[in-house]
Amino acid sequence: MHLYLHIPFCKSKCTYCDFVSGAYSAETQNKYIDALLFEMEQILFIEKSNSLANSYCSSKEYLQGTNLESDRGKNMDENSVIDHTAKRPSDEHDIKTIYIGGGTPSSLSISNMTRLLDALSKYISLESLEEFTIECNPESVTEELVQLLAKYHVNRISLGVQSANEDELRFLNRIHSFDQVKKSVALFRKYGITNYSLDLMFNLPNQTREMLEHTIREFIALEPTHISCYSLIIEDGTPMKQLLEDGKITEQSDDNYVEQYRMIISSLAEHGYHQYEIANFAKEGHEAIHNSAYWTGKEYFGLGVAAHSKLGNYRFANVREIKKYIQLFESLVLQPTPISLLVPASSELMSYLPFVEKDSIEKLSEIDQLNELFFLGLRKNVGITIDEIDQKISFCPVEEQEEIRKKVFSSIDKLIADELLQRIESMPNIKRNDHDKLTLSSNSMQMEKVCHQENSLGSPLSKACSDADDSLSHSPHIALTQKGREVSNSVFVELMI
Repeated sequence: MHLYLHIPFCKSKCTYCDFVSGAYSAETQNKYIDALLFEMEQILFIEKSNSLANSYCSSKEYLQGTNLESDRGKNMDENSVIDHTAKRPSDEHDIKTIYIGGGTPSSLSISNMTRLLDALSKYISLESLEEFTIECNPESVTEELVQLLAKYHVNRISLGVQSANEDELRFLNRIHSFDQVKKSVALFRKYGITNYSLDLMFNLPNQTREMLEHTIREFIALEPTHISCYSLIIEDGTPMKQLLEDGKITEQSDDNYVEQYRMIISSLAEHGYHQYEIANFAKEGHEAIHNSAYWTGKEYFGLGVAAHSKLGNYRFANVREIKKYIQLFESLVLQPTPISLLVPASSELMSYLPFVEKDSIEKLSEIDQLNELFFLGLRKNVGITIDEIDQKISFCPVEEQEEIRKKVFSSIDKLIADELLQRIESMPNIKRNDHDKLTLSSNSMQMEKVCHQENSLGSPLSKACSDADDSLSHSPHIALTQKGREVSNSVFVELMI
């Protein structure tokens, strides 16, 4: 299981940002952290099980507020409420990674950051996590903050830099300077956090090749273990979109995007950063474990406003408005509300999640899961296996399997002919690294171990774990070509059922 926490606060809003984030008062931030810790307590103070999905379905006693030692096994009725003074077990949870994102988590006050990290440390052995990442912005990185992060075993930082050019930072409404970036990195290293990633944004209006080359050089000089590179997307409802509509800026051409993307790939490769996903580059052994969970179909749970979750074959999200999120918390604490009325349940699982937006609940069909294999799995440079495709198709309705298989492999053949996909017959020289991944030593490509099992919510997903290594190394792979990565969305659309 992988855990995400959303901190929606920023000192100022970037011109391109359409995330649930913004500048809020200290009072709102305090109330939000109260609510987040309340939600965290519900999720993490539950009986140990194979997954949070299992835990929810087996922890009715906690949600009723009964004594787990003397009243085990009672049924939950529609009038049951959460009693947060009830006795609860404190077993370790099978959480592999934590990612605190935003917004700008580093903009929290030291007192609120301490409250958050201290609460996590009570529920989870933070020093045992495979990866513990927090997003920071340079203007809010202080020595006191970095000391605190190191104390609570944060072992990876994602730093929102975007550019080394001051004019571009001002255009994006970033409020830091590149000098602050350098000082932030120095602090990370001083306190032993040497695994840090830098965000780079390219294809900006008026961005020249020389400007991008300067940013790449400056980024490499800071010796990050990981670099994420994003092409600017101008979203509806953002100040950037208004500038475009007013004719004050002009979008770059598709040819410019391709030229800059290729330059990034070649420049980073020359300095030991291999591309393992469409937008992500890493030194060997420093691929993002948490983010890789999304691309490989792992379960994850999101806490906080607008946070998304995937448990078994269910996907859902919390309410998107900070005010509503806080109001729900206050209603549960001060005026306990029957959970069955708070969130109309589409399943037993959903009835236990009071912060979930009911309209967001989606049960993924077998075809949905096949489509996710394409548009998430193919983001990885290593691609997906023919066995994985066949397994997903085998779970589709029997009467539709032949037609689906014909459509899928016909599309794959066409995309291979168009040089957008490639078929890789074998993956030689596979070795395991410290994070239970599989690394291709011959070409520095990385792939996660595919280890699915019969899911507790009734969705058979893949082979037994013991067969996973063989299926990955011996089954042919389908992967995007460089040309395919440049038009990946078109490839995904072609493959979708």
